[in-house]
Amino acid sequence: MMKRTVLIFAAALLVFGLAGCNKNNPDDLAAKIVGQWELAGAEFPTKSVTVGDEVLTVYVDFQAGGVFTLYQQLGEGRFEVFDGSWSLAGDLLSGRYSDNSAWASDYQVSVEGDVLTMTVSPDGTDVYRYQRSTIPL
Repeated sequence: MMKRTVLIFAAALLVFGLAGCNKNNPDDLAAKIVGQWELAGAEFPTKSVTVGDEVLTVYVDFQAGGVFTLYQQLGEGRFEVFDGSWSLAGDLLSGRYSDNSAWASDYQVSVEGDVLTMTVSPDGTDVYRYQRSTIPL
């Protein structure tokens, strides 16, 4: 009887422990965002974006503590470097550049494996996909 009571109690703890887990925990998402990323693709369903024949290369380093460094290169030109701060409220990523100007938009974010997806919020039109990478600079 005592053995059965202990097993039932252990099973109840397991169920309540699993119910308390939240896959959308902002702290977990923030930890997944931290790291170095390379832009792997973008979708612009409502906008016409042309960069000519030039390749756009973008790397971003989201660091713990809410700071970032972004490296952007158009074609064979030099990388431009931007830095500032980022914050996460739920799954909404926002940021400010070091000159205190806000990003052009906020982003709904998700991380699946080594892919970070950033969707412009609130309209959901533009989607950017980043691949976890080591910045080669």
